[in-house]
Amino acid sequence: MNIAMILTGSRLITGALFAYFFVNAISGGEVLKVSNFTFLNVALITAIILELSDAFDGFAARARNQVTDLGKIFDPVCDAISRQTMFLAFLLVGAIPLWAFLVFLYRDSLIYLLRIMAAKDGVVLAASMSGKIKAITQAIATFSILLLFYLQHFGVMENIKTMSYWIIAVPAVFALSSGIEYYKNNWNVILKGLK
Repeated sequence: MNIAMILTGSRLITGALFAYFFVNAISGGEVLKVSNFTFLNVALITAIILELSDAFDGFAARARNQVTDLGKIFDPVCDAISRQTMFLAFLLVGAIPLWAFLVFLYRDSLIYLLRIMAAKDGVVLAASMSGKIKAITQAIATFSILLLFYLQHFGVMENIKTMSYWIIAVPAVFALSSGIEYYKNNWNVILKGLK
């Protein structure tokens, strides 16, 4: 196992750690409140580590000439699982609406299906540019929502739920658009699978 694969796989751990610390840092309900500031700080640190590993795993693979078909599949799968875990944590405390979480979940699940169908024919579908843009908007939304909790904790903002709902709508639109584009560009894989 190379360094890029270790960085990629580490997101499964950091995503779970984020969820644990974030859910235990926030009191949910109509008005979201930070109940454990230390846990919120740890959640922020795990989110930073997660995003850094995502930024550097591909760079490490290319720099060491260790780009593999497994890595091309493993990277987007780990991205999706770790981000789904983070968004599930947001959902559990009420920071994002159910519909946004379902957009992310369904989009990623349907892309997995497409990758499996392509793999049957020996084709590896790597991440697309629209998928990378979706990932960037998700990362920005994650840190923006975390920032809202810091602003609320320090008394700058009161009720942050409406703002966090608007923030998550942006990556949800990109996720939906990216999923449609992915299927449109790989329609031949679907037609082949239907035969």
